[in-house]
Amino acid sequence: MVNPRDVYEPIARKTFENALSQLFRTEFGFLGGPAVINLIVNRIKLLCDEYYPPIENFQFGEMLWFAVAENIKRGQIRMEDLKLVPVKLPIVTSEDIQMYIKGVPQKEIKKAVMARLFRAAQEQGGILAEVDVAIMMHINTFKVSKYFVEYQKETGEMLPSRGVIHDVGGTVTHKVQIVAEYLENKQSPDVARKYDHSVKAADRYISGYERVKTAYKNGIPLGKIPFVTNMSKRLVSEYLSLLEKFEHENIGNDEYLKEKRNSGK
Repeated sequence: MVNPRDVYEPIARKTFENALSQLFRTEFGFLGGPAVINLIVNRIKLLCDEYYPPIENFQFGEMLWFAVAENIKRGQIRMEDLKLVPVKLPIVTSEDIQMYIKGVPQKEIKKAVMARLFRAAQEQGGILAEVDVAIMMHINTFKVSKYFVEYQKETGEMLPSRGVIHDVGGTVTHKVQIVAEYLENKQSPDVARKYDHSVKAADRYISGYERVKTAYKNGIPLGKIPFVTNMSKRLVSEYLSLLEKFEHENIGNDEYLKEKRNSGK
């Protein structure tokens, strides 16, 4: 008598994982033995589950987007080097529909949607850039930047964009105010709360300022400070401007700094 297990069990082995294992064994045998291949296959399976979640996990009006992880290492610039986080974003909600019904101006609806998208991504460990939101909303980046600034002025809330969280791009932040209060010996939790920032963001501004200041005070040439501090040239320039603004204990050094910056040396 034929054992049903012998007949049907092979069907159960027709899996994505086994297909990957067979591919690695036959095409990439240099990767290692079965244990190593199993580790790779399991990791790929987890990534697939994470980046391509089942449609039933989404509600009406939600979409999948890949955001940059909030906890990336400072100094990483190229997108292919950055860790990404799949996030579910509420593009359309019942509140949006109610605003349309009530005749709320389109501009106000778009600002509310923009703010919601930035916050929703951060709640899931990801950070959106303004260009992400511009593409999702099918508007240009200039309008998103304009709405971004207007929303923050109207509400006093700092939105968690990549410009704010990762110090990239031209986003307006409270960097000047936070560093100024730090120099007045204010505690970073108090300063962060005052400007509606996370303590991590406030500490990042303060740390950046101190690193640039230390490099400058130790005679590091301005052209090498970005490399030494692991920051972009733009960021270093911002912190050097703050150094000019706040360092009053030695006026001669301030003038010297301005001359060095103007000469680019």
